[in-house]
Amino acid sequence: MLEDILDNASRKLETTKIAQTRVRDTERFTTNMTKVLQSLMTMDLYLKTVATAEANRLMDVSVDSIMRNDIIASLQMVLSETLEGYLEATTVSSVSKNVSAFKRHLDSLWVNSLKNSTEQVISLLNTFSQFMTNESEAISIATTLENGITSFPINPSDVITFKAKLQKGREMADQIGADDDIKIFIGKVRDLQATLEDITPKVQEWIYKHDIPKRIKIIFF
Repeated sequence: MLEDILDNASRKLETTKIAQTRVRDTERFTTNMTKVLQSLMTMDLYLKTVATAEANRLMDVSVDSIMRNDIIASLQMVLSETLEGYLEATTVSSVSKNVSAFKRHLDSLWVNSLKNSTEQVISLLNTFSQFMTNESEAISIATTLENGITSFPINPSDVITFKAKLQKGREMADQIGADDDIKIFIGKVRDLQATLEDITPKVQEWIYKHDIPKRIKIIFF
């Protein structure tokens, strides 16, 4: 009698244990699958952003064979494991690491492609903004470009915004003038070191062209 009770209890406990294990396995599988899908969605967004950047001629993207093969291998592992009904945490981690590595690669390409030309526009805007009728807009554009050049944009709309701001910044810089003599003069003005001797014919022409005379005040030291 006791043996029957113990045997029955043992079978029920074993059944419960198996059921609980299946539940845990299912939960783990679902969690890991969610993480993989999130990584793939991120990768898809990066690729769409890359396409927008290339279409706007801001950068050219190339991926070396090692990185490409790593991405493909991790995705193939995901497919293989899911077909067998499981998904290891190490596989999930591999996909995530490859997506992060791809983003770092894009960051590097973005900065290398645009850093010099963008910083030149930023410098011109910061230098000449106080002599522009739309000073606040110039400062705003310079700030946007400074923030945008640090890393690859996270979505296509950010690429379009950056391109528009860069183009507008270039137009504003071209309108105000970027002659070396003017730059030197403005630099001295900003440092409170400009004198009448610094107002060369070229500088004087620039001053009148942009209707600046009324903004000039003379003081003696």
